[in-house]
Amino acid sequence: MIYSRNKALLTALILTFSTQLFSSTNITVQQLQKEFIESVIVANKYKSRFKHYLSSICGDIYLNDKCVNDRIEYIKTWDTVIGDQVLINAIDRRIERLALNKEKFEQKIIEFDDEYWAKAKEVLKKKLQYKKLERSQFISFIDLSRQKIVIVLYDINENDFYPVGVDLISSGNMNREASIEYGEDHYFNSPKGVFRIRGGWRSDGEENDDGTLGYGAKDRYIFYLGRQKSIRYNTFDKEGNKIEDKSKWKVIKDELEFAIHAHESDMPLGGAYSHGCIRTSNELNKFLDTNLVLHKNNIDMSSFSWTQRFVSSPKDPKCHTLAGEYVIIVDQL
Repeated sequence: MIYSRNKALLTALILTFSTQLFSSTNITVQQLQKEFIESVIVANKYKSRFKHYLSSICGDIYLNDKCVNDRIEYIKTWDTVIGDQVLINAIDRRIERLALNKEKFEQKIIEFDDEYWAKAKEVLKKKLQYKKLERSQFISFIDLSRQKIVIVLYDINENDFYPVGVDLISSGNMNREASIEYGEDHYFNSPKGVFRIRGGWRSDGEENDDGTLGYGAKDRYIFYLGRQKSIRYNTFDKEGNKIEDKSKWKVIKDELEFAIHAHESDMPLGGAYSHGCIRTSNELNKFLDTNLVLHKNNIDMSSFSWTQRFVSSPKDPKCHTLAGEYVIIVDQL
């Protein structure tokens, strides 16, 4: 892979690692990569391409997972899908945006095409050097310059990091402050640093007045990172009038309620559009939730029981011993 000069040696190490990793969970890195590719990247494109058909059979395509997954497998057998250029192009564009090796992707393996992962690992090591990582666990890494999130497994025995999945996100953009009216929510730049999940709640799936799903489909989990410091523009005068001359706007320090959550609107992932939170696809949110990627503080690690009294646990949760809590956010590598 790209993070080693000796590709053959690293491949052998990963294969060994994959067959021995976390025997108590009966799961390997390659299994997680395959699940991520199928349930996050590919499923997203099938749901978009065949939304009407899937909805007509399964109803809510985000609540009836088994029905949708079964139907997607059925769709894959259609002769018309094999040469569906619209679907092929959509998946190819996502692979390119994520800087993944296409050949490996078709083998259900997450591998980056360039030196990106080597740089990412250096950042991970630097940012986590003072954290007491006493066990193998998930780490989430967000690169704002590329508008993407990388889900990582830290192996304490190897003291190394392995990519599990990567997907596009949408972060905050304080330049959108120009569009708000007095009294509306401000636009912040997303904070940078090392954060820990502090809890959260589940989306009610209700549409906003503009038809968007601000927190994604029903029951998607909002991962709350706490009240965090950031910056935004002040675009109103003391009387609450909009300052039309942008040269007179002032950059001020302020705080926002920071979270990672699903989102559905006309604003595509892969660009900075949010009020400051990190937006994800419904599919990525489900992967984070089900695999407990960010749920360490919501679990009693001695009994693996869910501890949030007024928030339901994920359906069919797994990877309990790997539950993580850290989110690293950087401007760029």
